Amino acid sequence: GDIELGSGWKLADGIALRGMVKLPTGSKSKLTGGNWGGALWGDFALPFAKDSSFDGFASLGASLAQKADALPGQQRNVAVFGGAGLGYFLTQNFELRSQLYAHSALFKNTDLSGLKKPGLQLTLGGSYRCSPNTKLDVFFQEDAVTNSSPDFSLHLGLTYR
Repeated sequence: GDIELGSGWKLADGIALRGMVKLPTGSKSKLTGGNWGGALWGDFALPFAKDSSFDGFASLGASLAQKADALPGQQRNVAVFGGAGLGYFLTQNFELRSQLYAHSALFKNTDLSGLKKPGLQLTLGGSYRCSPNTKLDVFFQEDAVTNSSPDFSLHLGLTYR
């Protein structure tokens, strides 16, 4: 697929500005990318008390993409997206998380409901801190707006810092 480069800047406590550029290194003929794109968004920490078991975030941004070969006359080059997440620490090392993510419709002038609808995904799961440097994530995602995104997906992640 395409290569993505991202960066983030702390603007203030609990506020970050992030950006991403997608380089067209994929193959159009194999449907693995092959067009330019980018995004700019802000991430905001939700204001919970420091001694609270809750944490959370909100995010808002926009993306710009070069038209791909598939349905070029119906693609929208610009999309707006956002999300919000809430976490609850059951223990110091185990956190339950939920997240809603939405984006504007990515296509226009189509009767295919999966292409003309905005997307809305609900993600539920948790993170377990195995050690001070290692974290294991397990999440599943469901499309909250039917036929607007993959029906179900599973995320497994291992982070080492």
